[in-house]
Amino acid sequence: MANESEPDNPLPVDFVPEGSVETHRVSDGEDWASVAAQYNVKVDDLIYFNFHTNVPEEVNWYLRRNTGCNVSNDGGLNWAFSSSADPGFIYIPPSEVIDTKPEEVRADTTDSALRLTFSYNREGVTLDFIRTLEEMPTPESDPLEHDPEAGFWYELRDADNTTLYRQVLHNPLRYDAEIYLEGEETIVRQVFDDYADTFDLLVPALATATQIALFTSPLNPETLGEAATELATFSLTNGGVA
Repeated sequence: MANESEPDNPLPVDFVPEGSVETHRVSDGEDWASVAAQYNVKVDDLIYFNFHTNVPEEVNWYLRRNTGCNVSNDGGLNWAFSSSADPGFIYIPPSEVIDTKPEEVRADTTDSALRLTFSYNREGVTLDFIRTLEEMPTPESDPLEHDPEAGFWYELRDADNTTLYRQVLHNPLRYDAEIYLEGEETIVRQVFDDYADTFDLLVPALATATQIALFTSPLNPETLGEAATELATFSLTNGGVA
């Protein structure tokens, strides 16, 4: 069973968000990022639109109860999209309207994307595969200039180490879980003694981007609110070696 937590005021099992522009049937190989990119919306916005929460454990609860997800691809930590989900529907919010002159070409948008597959454990993160996806639009960049922030994001950079694109995401590194302590009624988060898994990032295929940098807050439940720092940097042109 995936890590779940029932929300305090759960939505109806047949909840359909007001303003939905399309009903999407999830299928094998999809995830929140790929669906968000397909409809040009942000991942966090897509999740919140469907479940009115971005808490991972509550999202898992809704994925099983409302979407009918019944498959996990990460050792049982989270529910995954699959063709076997019943009813298997999520709902698409309106995409942001960008006021851009026709002759302008935005540096942070593209008609193709790269699917980057990473593996990780306590020793670090490795970029394993890079796959090009044609006609796969991605969301516009989050602000490049920002104050110190907690969370997880990635940055695409050029050969001069200039940041071209930045996207804030849910942290894909699953290193802890909620547990009940023996003799206690409260739930605490505990870091796994050992952890290892994989995750994918869907990033725009910018012509001048040569590297990707990952940023995360400290991987410890007690320091999640601390500012993120650079975790690792990988080459997009040299087999993942920075």
